[in-house]
Amino acid sequence: MTRLSNQRRNKQEQQGTSGLDSAAISAISTPTPVAVYDTLDSLPMTGLTIGTKALVGQKIYFTEGNGWYNVDMVQSSFAPYWDIEPDASYEIVDSATPLVVTAKALDSDDPSIINMSFASDSAQYMATISNDSSVWTFTPKTKTEIGTAVAAGNLTDSNGDFIYTFKWSDGVNFLTKAVTIGYSPSGGAGPLLSNGDRGLLVGEDNYITNNIQYWSIVSDTNSQSFGNLSSGSEDTGATSNGSRAVAFIGTTGGSGYPTSYSDTIDYWATSTLGNTQDFGNCTTTGNRKNGLSDGVTGLIAGSAGNITGNSNYYGGLNVIDKITIDTPGNAVDFGDMTRYRSGVVTTNDNTYGIFIGGAGTSPSPTGVQDVHDYVTIATSGNATSFGSNHAYNYMGSRGVIGDGTYGVWHNGRNADNTAYYANTIEYMTIQSLSNASDFGDATYDIRQMQATSNGTHGNFVGGRTDLLSGTSHIEKITIATPSNAVLGSNTLYKGVYQSGACSGAAA
Repeated sequence: MTRLSNQRRNKQEQQGTSGLDSAAISAISTPTPVAVYDTLDSLPMTGLTIGTKALVGQKIYFTEGNGWYNVDMVQSSFAPYWDIEPDASYEIVDSATPLVVTAKALDSDDPSIINMSFASDSAQYMATISNDSSVWTFTPKTKTEIGTAVAAGNLTDSNGDFIYTFKWSDGVNFLTKAVTIGYSPSGGAGPLLSNGDRGLLVGEDNYITNNIQYWSIVSDTNSQSFGNLSSGSEDTGATSNGSRAVAFIGTTGGSGYPTSYSDTIDYWATSTLGNTQDFGNCTTTGNRKNGLSDGVTGLIAGSAGNITGNSNYYGGLNVIDKITIDTPGNAVDFGDMTRYRSGVVTTNDNTYGIFIGGAGTSPSPTGVQDVHDYVTIATSGNATSFGSNHAYNYMGSRGVIGDGTYGVWHNGRNADNTAYYANTIEYMTIQSLSNASDFGDATYDIRQMQATSNGTHGNFVGGRTDLLSGTSHIEKITIATPSNAVLGSNTLYKGVYQSGACSGAAA
């Protein structure tokens, strides 16, 4: 009979090791200093003394004078462990700044652990990912590249994130951590202004109606009836938070000519066809209001009404009202614009609200105003003046076109203020509070258009080319790419001008 001990001894002789004899085993229990080594390759192989112990990573080794033997673990798990663990989430701050993440793993005794990290599918459209040892670099795609991916249907929303899973293996065990990486190419201004792909248009000038129209910003479909405002209205403003839209009723009365001015605010869900409900009231009665929103707070400005202390004088006010869109109730005073004026153009990102141009009235300078004001939307207070238009702006576009970096609008007058109709489209970089620059041209000389966007594409709709009626065309731009507007093949079912526009989710 062959004994197991004989088989073991034969195997040890083939390997050139003699195993542990009784003397060596006795030495294990003898207290000796423990030397520390970084890797197994660092263990000495000559001049060994029986009973010497060594710590490599998380394992304790013992020598009987010829080789080293693992005899214990500092921790019970043999799996890799984090030396530098990544956070649960990160944010790419802007399109020019790569995100660098260190995710360093160690193994108990094997420095050659395997990197098996991977990303979710959407990552390829948002960032280029490179890796050097334990350091990952996420180089963001540009706004244009992301806008192209959204338009192609590869990304559902330009304001997004993706999951990157850091994964290491020692060949048997795995160490993993899923990390959320967000990216909004708005340059630190917050998420892109991506309220949704449904355009919404409220009211109508000249022939006062209570119509709400809707259409798709991303496809060539004609507008349809959504429902009705609480009253017929012209010179009405609107804004939304993506799921709820609000309208600031302007002029009300019979068909063809206004009979009174309103302080009413209506609201409705953008995804559900139907009529509006009562939200509350503005702090002033008037028309020509325009709105903007950071997704939480709505601001209302540019109203024309009776000036305090002179009830017989009707003109532009300097009042800025504030509402919380998800909470119906009366508006409260936010602060004042730097000048009394009506019919201002608005744009914004998620930090700054911008009020552009308008018609000035006593007690401030009269006539078309070449002025920009800004406020910090989250902080009530008076506006600050900055910059100027490239062209005069009065009866310009109503509503907001923006992508979180650029704000875009159409001017109501030509550059030298000699004509009431213009084709000029301008834009500014909102975070830098810059002067206006030329974006391109509209397809018509026109004024009193409505404007809205889904954060990537902008629509200018309706407007007036004469003194009689509104147009039904829809013009399109890509916000990140200054160029001339393109006339869409889709139209409004009813031509309008000087109404209010916003966008929202369709479902």
